Amino acid sequence: MKQTEVNPWDMVAEHYPPGTVIRGKVRNLTNYGAFIELQEGIDGLLHITDMSWTRKITNPNEVVKKGEEIE
Repeated sequence: MKQTEVNPWDMVAEHYPPGTVIRGKVRNLTNYGAFIELQEGIDGLLHITDMSWTRKITNPNEVVKKGEEIE
């Protein structure tokens, strides 16, 4: 069978190299971070240790809320 749609993961490394700053929507919170929708079908992890450089975050909901648009 031939794939009818482009797999969004095929180009993810080119579109979002490490250190890229983008806008996205918080889709899910876990005890270790937040999953952010980068584009349709692609979520990225914002790890709890990357949420603040100035204070220790113990729970991601101290910084972000589900459904919130962040950069």
